[in-house]
Amino acid sequence: MSNTFRWLFYLDSHGNWRWKRKASAAQAVAYSEGFQNKVDCINNARSNGYVVNDEEAPLSNDPFSDVRRPEPD
Repeated sequence: MSNTFRWLFYLDSHGNWRWKRKASAAQAVAYSEGFQNKVDCINNARSNGYVVNDEEAPLSNDPFSDVRRPEPD
């Protein structure tokens, strides 16, 4: 996958973790299903091309690290 994608991890309105992949023009190009914990969500994103680099926060088992407000559906 190209590095032109931006990945967003967030909690939805039901308390499930989701990821969203956006292109450089900010339109969403892929969404995930809901996951009960952040680690499973990130692992699913990795299977869809997400790569953790040194500038990003390390993977944590803390379910509340990096929490973002739910985005409207």
